[in-house]
Amino acid sequence: MKEWTEALASEELGDEPETPKRSGLVRRMYDWTIHWAETPYALWALLALAFAEASFFPIPPDVLLIAMALGAPRKSLRYAAVCTTGSVLGALLGYAIGRFFFEAVGRTLIDFYGAWDAYEGLSEGFRAHGFVYVFGAALTPIPYKVFTIAAGACGVELGVVIAASVLGRGLRFFAVGALFRFFGQPIKRFIDRYFNLLTVLFLVLLVGGFFLVRILWGQNEAGPAPSEHEPATEEPLGAEPEEGQGEQNEGAQEELEGGMLSQQARRRLLELARGAVEAAVKGQRLEPVEVDAPELQGHQGAFVTLKTRGRLRGCIGRFVADRPLWKTVRRMAASSATEDSRFETMRLRPEELGELDIEISVLSPLERIENPLDLELGTHGIYIRRGMRTGCFLPQVATETGWSKEQFLSQCCAGKAGLPPDAWQDPETEVLVFTAEIVTEGELGN
Repeated sequence: MKEWTEALASEELGDEPETPKRSGLVRRMYDWTIHWAETPYALWALLALAFAEASFFPIPPDVLLIAMALGAPRKSLRYAAVCTTGSVLGALLGYAIGRFFFEAVGRTLIDFYGAWDAYEGLSEGFRAHGFVYVFGAALTPIPYKVFTIAAGACGVELGVVIAASVLGRGLRFFAVGALFRFFGQPIKRFIDRYFNLLTVLFLVLLVGGFFLVRILWGQNEAGPAPSEHEPATEEPLGAEPEEGQGEQNEGAQEELEGGMLSQQARRRLLELARGAVEAAVKGQRLEPVEVDAPELQGHQGAFVTLKTRGRLRGCIGRFVADRPLWKTVRRMAASSATEDSRFETMRLRPEELGELDIEISVLSPLERIENPLDLELGTHGIYIRRGMRTGCFLPQVATETGWSKEQFLSQCCAGKAGLPPDAWQDPETEVLVFTAEIVTEGELGN
């Protein structure tokens, strides 16, 4: 450590260190980048890279900014200004893509980066906290382009996006510029001297970062009850009508009898759901469990609905089939009890657990239909999506309410997705259908 400190604190700024032997692919790439950064085209390349990264390109401009600052530390603040300018201009392009060209361009970009989970997870809070979201993405390694496109699609004010981009990107790039402006030569000598060690440390941090993200985003089931507002996967979509609208239609339930799940598997799902709800409501740790039933290992989406005395107390689910069914049900149960935004001021209480009824809807994959009126009431649930706005109804909602197909679609558009009631007739609105196998405690005699 003393040797590292002396290397950084060296005052012999005018003396270049003896050039070490260049070996290894990573080392040669580093040397090539430093050399290229000193060419007359580097400034324009930095501007273009910063512009592209903020709207569609995957590589962040920090790599080139650091290389240029290493080559000419006295110009590093100028480079930071160029980088900030290009990035803010690129953010405006990303905003325009989301606002005016989402279907033509934005959807393709989100698909390319595989970022639909993160993109859709922004929809609820973006309109209320747009500045915080954009600023956070601008300042950190979070994919900035997803946020600029989402800001446009969500209708965040342009002035908010500009202010957040200038502040976030400015802080990020000028911090790099200032660091190299005042400590450029010691840092360069330090990198040259400990290049191999720094390369190893970088790889360790990169790999460790992926594991950390997985842990923080709740991939480990042994942690506390998960939040349903994590980016990337969960969709906190209430799928039940307002309370007091009657019992589930028996005909719809009969349609779902004889599904793929055995009675034993259905009972096990309900046990897991109730255990997760009780732990979440009591603020206890969600302990790890082992589930051996093969029919619960398949990857399926699910909703969990909670009621007390027939009154809705929470309903949250996910369509993304990226984990075993039993894990999905467990997570959705805990989140339904603690994360449904409709019950933020009146969460489920421990004293209500004795009266709690749990209903699990095991979902089929989503399937887009060209003519929304081709759906079958009581059999099909609907998922409506246009831009950042989404909404869904489970199949049983139509029979509980007695709605016609047109009413079912219109109510989902207006009441769930925040769209005009007739938006389902617009070709730009996606209407997808799914079926659900219903599992209730009543049917098992609980």
